[in-house]
Amino acid sequence: MFAGFETTASGSSFALMLLAFHPDIQDKAFQELVDIFGNDKNQLATFEDLKEMTYLEQIIMETLRLYPSVPITMRDVEEEIPIKNYIIPADCTIMINFLVTQRNPKYFTNPDKFDPDNFSPEKKSTRHPFVFKPFSDGPRVCVGAKYAMFQMKVMLSTILRHYKIFPVGNLEDLERLEFNLTINPVLGVKVRLLPRE
Repeated sequence: MFAGFETTASGSSFALMLLAFHPDIQDKAFQELVDIFGNDKNQLATFEDLKEMTYLEQIIMETLRLYPSVPITMRDVEEEIPIKNYIIPADCTIMINFLVTQRNPKYFTNPDKFDPDNFSPEKKSTRHPFVFKPFSDGPRVCVGAKYAMFQMKVMLSTILRHYKIFPVGNLEDLERLEFNLTINPVLGVKVRLLPRE
C-alpha cells in the first residue's frame, strides 16, 4: 500500500522544491506561521493551529495541482457518454490524467505557473468543483485526505519555522518526471536548508 506514505512524501517534496524556487511565496508562508506561533520555533502545532494555516494549505493544493502525487486514475464507464464529436462507449475503462486536466488554461490562468492564489477562497468559488481532485472523488476518494493534509502542514510548517529553503538546480528540472505509482523528479529532490536566526 503506497497511500499515506509515498503520496504524502511526493507532495511534500514537490512543495519544498517549489518553495525553494519561489522565495516570495516562502516568505509569505513563514509570515503566516509567525502570526500563528510568534517567534517560538519549537511550539508544537495544535489542531487549531493547523486549521489556521490557510496560506500553507493553498501552497499544498497548488503543489498537488501541478504535481499530483497520483497523476492518473481509472474509472469504469457504465453508460455511453457523448463528448463533442466523440462517444465514450459503455462498459469500458477510461484513464484520467491529472497532469493534463489540472493544467487546463480554461480553469487556471498561467496553468504551468506555481501560484497558490489559485486556491484563494475567491478563485475556488468560481471554479467547477471537479476541476481539481487531488484525492480523487466518489466511492474511491482517498479516506486519508484530511490526515494527509494535516501531515503535510505539520512537516512543512516545522521546516519553514526552522529553516530557509534554497534551490539546487533549475526550476525546469521539476518538469522531468518519472512515473511509478507516484510521480517524482528524475533528478530527485534537492534543496538547501539554512537555519533561520
